[in-house]
Amino acid sequence: MKKIGLVITRMVKGGASHIVRSIIHGGKDQFEFTLFAGPQNISDNELDDLKPDCKIKLIPSLGREINPFNDLMAYLHLKREFIANKFDVVHTHTSKAGFLGRFAASKAGIPRIIHTPHGTIYSADSRIKGVPALSIGKYPFLVAERIAGRRQNFLTVLSRSERDISIGLKLSTIEDTVIVPNGIDLAKFNLDNAFRSQSRKTLCLSESDILIFNAGRLSHEKGHSVLISSFRQAYSTNKSLKLGIAGDGPLMQELAGANRDLINSGVFKLYGHTDDICLYLSAADIFVMPSFYEGFGLSLLEAMASGLPAIASDVGGIPEIVENEKDGFLVNPGDAAAIASRILELSSSSDARSKIGSCGKTKSQGYSVQEMLRKYFALY
Repeated sequence: MKKIGLVITRMVKGGASHIVRSIIHGGKDQFEFTLFAGPQNISDNELDDLKPDCKIKLIPSLGREINPFNDLMAYLHLKREFIANKFDVVHTHTSKAGFLGRFAASKAGIPRIIHTPHGTIYSADSRIKGVPALSIGKYPFLVAERIAGRRQNFLTVLSRSERDISIGLKLSTIEDTVIVPNGIDLAKFNLDNAFRSQSRKTLCLSESDILIFNAGRLSHEKGHSVLISSFRQAYSTNKSLKLGIAGDGPLMQELAGANRDLINSGVFKLYGHTDDICLYLSAADIFVMPSFYEGFGLSLLEAMASGLPAIASDVGGIPEIVENEKDGFLVNPGDAAAIASRILELSSSSDARSKIGSCGKTKSQGYSVQEMLRKYFALY
């Protein structure tokens, strides 16, 4: 049984950690996994679900922020672990872990090194808080990525657009770049009408209410302020609309405070973190992903698999999931007016919602977790 070392900067709720969990749970009978992660934002029981399927080792000095001393300590820690464990494969995830992990694995003589960035910061639309917007500001990161890329056997990317960017910037070559789109458990999202009725009752929604829904980490790049602005515009025309957002993150208190009027009037709810996303997807009528930056969009795939019509930003890999006006709607990032217009269009016609939702569900069937894992495991 091959020994696989998985390295990720943070196991916070989000797409990257979800994929790592899927790899571990899906490959536990084929591979011997050890997970290395930084301790940042990890609660006491955060990783309990993984303990039966892999070894877990937290690296105290591994964090998202650039800190020369801590980064050196994390690199040395990883190198010692890689030498001691003699992994067959080291698979790094996200930028910081990818940079340090690839260097450590190379120095430790690991025979196969794979890096998965879970989206690129180098696309024109990647407006991420804390990452320089100007090309000259990103140049040091780019040089570091190019150097680290020479240590990898494979770079996996989420979409054709990310592949083209990576090759064009010399982060990888045609030969070592592999497209592995995110995948989901499709069977989980076959939601019937009986479940929808119960879910809407649980969420105190009337028959006439139209729930606009979003799920994701509450952080700047996810564009929640744009969604709320678009909801305000649409609600002024259609008083049947309700807005719900599931997820937690650094902007929770800010969003709650700035929109107290909507919350107090009962038309907007911040649901917080949930382990039962199907409850909300089955109750919802329209899904909106207003992100400024998105590698691929797991929550968008889940919404489409649930049969919801989707409105999403035209960024990252999203245009490869959504064909505009066929299986969803694409809008420019930050365009609250365009989102509001699409919300009003869909909310005014149950037939339109059904048609777009059905097409989206058909499209989502090409993105199964089984196919994603098959592609990853083939690289191992």
